[in-house]
Formats: sequence, C-alpha cells, structure tokens
Amino acid sequence: MKTPLRVVRRLACVVAIFTASGTAGDRAPDVPAPSVGYQVLREDVIVNADMWDTEPRMMAAGLGFTTIIGVPGLTTDDLPLSKTLTELAGGAWNTVQCGAGEQPTLENYTSAATPSAVNNTYGQDVYYSDGLPIEFSWPILPSTLDATDFAVHLNDGTTITPQVASIWPNFEYNERSVAVIFGHFGNRIAPTEPGAIYPVSVEVVADATHSLS
Repeated sequence: MKTPLRVVRRLACVVAIFTASGTAGDRAPDVPAPSVGYQVLREDVIVNADMWDTEPRMMAAGLGFTTIIGVPGLTTDDLPLSKTLTELAGGAWNTVQCGAGEQPTLENYTSAATPSAVNNTYGQDVYYSDGLPIEFSWPILPSTLDATDFAVHLNDGTTITPQVASIWPNFEYNERSVAVIFGHFGNRIAPTEPGAIYPVSVEVVADATHSLS
C-alpha cells in the first residue's frame, strides 16, 4: 500500500514520510526475511532531527562512488588478497597503524563493502555496485524507504531503479535525512569522453503517487 506525502509531528520527533510501503507481512513466501541489522534500521525512531527547509524537498543527489559496493572475498584474515580484490574493483586500500592492543577492522582499510555487509544494512546482497546519497530537507521515516521509491535517469536516456536503499550510514536518530541507494548508475569514463555513463537526475517516485521535487 502506498500513501502520499505527509508530515507527522509528535513530541521531540519530526518525521517526513515521502513514500510508504508494505509491511514485512506483505512479503512473498519465497523472499528471505531481512537481516536483523536492516530491520533495526527501518524502525521509525527520529529524535530532535534537523529540518533544513520549511518544506520537504530533495536538496542534493550525486554519484558518490562506483563498483566498490559488494566486493566478495574481503576479509582481515587475508589482507594481501583483500587489497588486491579491492584495487581490482577500483577501490582504495589504506595503510593502517594502530595502537597497542587495537585490532583494525576491514572498514579501516577500505570503503569497499562486502555483499554480506550490504545485506546487514540494506537488506540484500549486491555485487560491484555504485553508491548515490540523496539529501532531503526533512528526515525520512525509515520504514517507508525502499529502492523502488527512486528512479535514476542517466545521460544515455535510460532510467535505473536502484537495487537497495537505506538510511545507513546516516543512522543516528537525529540525522536521518539522507537516503543512500546502491545500483549500477555509471562508469568511470570522464563525462566529456565517448562512452561515459552518469546520472543526470534523480526522481522520487511512489507508484501511483506524485514524485517529490
């Protein structure tokens, strides 16, 4: 079920619903249940969140990184292999120095993410995907955020529906105004060169409801 844009005000919470989606009970029997981490991120808790405008609107959206979301085989158990896999995917690998007794995590070495890490915060695996943050003037009600709420229009005339969407890593209760979507939105060819693919606009869609502009 979809509902149009509305605002909910309650105590110290101010939340903006730009779309609404079905509940977990609406899932098809053959669709796996989301990870616990993703279910927690979809809980509708927003406290003392900033409102950046008097009206709910999209403030900015842009392709942040390409091909490094969902790189299989990354682990701190084999750093040389993980470094190679990251660089082959187009990611950067950091030289990490820690204090005595401190153990670096994979996130300390690279911003590339494994499929299982994406599953934990976005609800399903993806492979070699791109990331596109979308900033809104009001916070998002997490339970309503779905990949199908967005359409990414590319310079070649095609329109892409993201694979997944989540508030991660903007998960603090007072900051949930940024949605991040993963999918295949472009390549690393310079925009002035032949063959370049990149987003030219991002649209919020909600099935039969109007888009937010």
